[in-house]
Amino acid sequence: PDKLRTWVSRQSGTIALVGHEPDLSLWIGYMTCGDSRSLVHMKKGSVCRLEMPDHAKPGEARIAWCLTLKQLQGLA
Repeated sequence: PDKLRTWVSRQSGTIALVGHEPDLSLWIGYMTCGDSRSLVHMKKGSVCRLEMPDHAKPGEARIAWCLTLKQLQGLA
């Protein structure tokens, strides 16, 4: 997770990470609480927005929102 955090911190603007479980939920936990533990269940097609400062350290991100595929379809 720290290699991914380092890469993300070098990017500018908004980025999207695409992946599979349990990697995504573990990374969300790492960035929001500093531990690689699952805080959210990312079902297929789910989206989670993290807000974090530039060069964020583990535990500094905040979950802005999480939406399931069904919720996304309802917005379309």
